[in-house]
Amino acid sequence: MDSDFHKLVGSEVQKKGFMVYDYIDLDELLMTVRKDYLDILSFINIPFGIVSIVLWVVSYSSWFSLLIWFLLLSYAIIFCILFFRLIQKTYYFFLLKNVLITKKGIILGKELYTFGQEKKLHERLMKYENIFLEYLGGKSRLNEYIDSKKKDLVGFWKHKKYIKKIWDFIDSDMFSWGGREMWKLVVPAVLSVILYIIFMYVFYYLWYFFWLLLVKVYGVWVQFVLHLRANTEYKIKRLSEKIDENIEKMAQIFKLMETKYESFSDGEIANISKFTKTHFDSFYTEIFMVYKDKKKLQNMILNWDFRDFIDFHIFEKYLKWEFNKPVNSMLKLLKNYEKLLSKNLKDLQKSQAKDKALSWTLKTKERIIENNLLLIQANIQKLSQSLI
Repeated sequence: MDSDFHKLVGSEVQKKGFMVYDYIDLDELLMTVRKDYLDILSFINIPFGIVSIVLWVVSYSSWFSLLIWFLLLSYAIIFCILFFRLIQKTYYFFLLKNVLITKKGIILGKELYTFGQEKKLHERLMKYENIFLEYLGGKSRLNEYIDSKKKDLVGFWKHKKYIKKIWDFIDSDMFSWGGREMWKLVVPAVLSVILYIIFMYVFYYLWYFFWLLLVKVYGVWVQFVLHLRANTEYKIKRLSEKIDENIEKMAQIFKLMETKYESFSDGEIANISKFTKTHFDSFYTEIFMVYKDKKKLQNMILNWDFRDFIDFHIFEKYLKWEFNKPVNSMLKLLKNYEKLLSKNLKDLQKSQAKDKALSWTLKTKERIIENNLLLIQANIQKLSQSLI
């Protein structure tokens, strides 16, 4: 496994008590179709060229139609082979989509590998690497493999040495001894090979375009099934990510409120009540979602066959720390603003005592500040109770 992967796993497991790693993603599953397609083309390339020549020799008058039918039938068979392989690999994809790692070992494909079973795990990983060209924690080699195969396939027919061989044969003494009969035999054969190559290119790109559309549709179906009938590892990952996203939203709301609070001047004090309520509603929604998903995650793990494999108390400590950070920051912001409002209220009351003529106007401002102060104090109390 990659050293960076080891560091990442160590950090996440130390912090959360577990890590759910995306071993194989949907794009990689669909890319294996291109890999298999190029493998098949590389295998049949020369045999198909020979068949093309044989078809010419057997019936050169109907060679064109025979070749078209031959290629159509061949690509139909290729299509069936690729689809069958894709179904097989989809099964492995659902098994390997997410790998759960803790201090006690790894859950891979519904099997538990504790530390000390490295050899058994390695054997299993090598099997999956042969399918997806990716070892757990390593870099996918699919793109490199596809580029290499494609280059070899195209380069086979473009390479100058093959053209030179044909030309050397035509220019050879053996060819000249054959005279006209040799020309009648070789020229049509060379022509059939050239036409075959052209057809192969045309069929390759037409078929690839058609298959690409089909694979996209298949990918949507796989994604739907994945959400509908996901394994526990996938659900754990989604819930833990969702919790992190909600906490991040809480931090963003705090930053927005902090910026707005700092920009309020005394003359704008009346506007803060509506602003505070709107953003606090959003903040409490995120708090509720964290509570809800935490409970859901806890119940899921407790009802799981591998429940003893996860140190959930470590995740709870992590969650407490991460969740309380934006809540404590918001509390600090509100307490500071509470002091500012209290000071403004006292200053206003002093002004009222000094200037009776402005008493009515100041009374109105006083009520606005008091309402804002009550709102802030109520939220301080509510937030204090929200701390984990």
